[in-house]
Amino acid sequence: GNVLLVEGSKGPLYLIEIEFQSTLHPYMPLNSLVNCARAKKKYWKAYGNLPIIAAVIYLFDEQNIPDPPLRWSAPIEETTLLFSYLSIQMKELPRQELLGLQEPELWPLALLTEGQVDRIIVSEMFTDLLNHKRYQTLSIGHIIASWLLRGEDLDWLNKEYQKMYELFEDSPAWKWMEESARQDERKKTLATLRQGVVEMVALHFPKLERLAKAQVRLLDQTERFTQVMLRLSQAQNSDEAQDVLLSLDENEEAEKTQEPM
Repeated sequence: GNVLLVEGSKGPLYLIEIEFQSTLHPYMPLNSLVNCARAKKKYWKAYGNLPIIAAVIYLFDEQNIPDPPLRWSAPIEETTLLFSYLSIQMKELPRQELLGLQEPELWPLALLTEGQVDRIIVSEMFTDLLNHKRYQTLSIGHIIASWLLRGEDLDWLNKEYQKMYELFEDSPAWKWMEESARQDERKKTLATLRQGVVEMVALHFPKLERLAKAQVRLLDQTERFTQVMLRLSQAQNSDEAQDVLLSLDENEEAEKTQEPM
């Protein structure tokens, strides 16, 4: 889920928590509740008890969608918790109302609203996004359109997107979009590798888990993880494992001194 902090001219106004649901999960409102609680806790110290809005957005037609509010019953016929949230089904939203907001970034979601999705509406989306230079949103629109088109229309979609790619691949904006995507993928890879180190330490040396979580933040090159994992696997006790983790500080300082002036 995504939590947005909405700010006005005089500071923060409220929080919005949004869950996008592509397939039905009965516990999704519970996920929304957890994210709301985390967001309230995160911003409480800085901004106090901010109002919060929660919304679960269902992207496709689904049966048996749970109706709000989420209710936890107590054993004595009372209510332990009542969590109100907005339940939004994209297929029930009129497309023109969404497009009427004049926000190009909403085009991919507009394809999921009430109404037919064909070459005409997809071409209109591509044209509008290009006119507003929303290159990053193009790829999202392409992905969602590919979910909805079939057969020759899907072939046409992929060819049109390839034409745009070839037309704009040398532009600074498109190169920025590609570089941004590469950076996002690198961040995901580093996060996975860091979690792997932490889990390895937690399994063999539980008392060092907190130290591991702190130290893996120093690892920002994927090739270094293999060496660290190997050294940790060879550690005979917690002292040796701790030495491996603490040595990451030394390696970080050594790399800084080797950087060209």
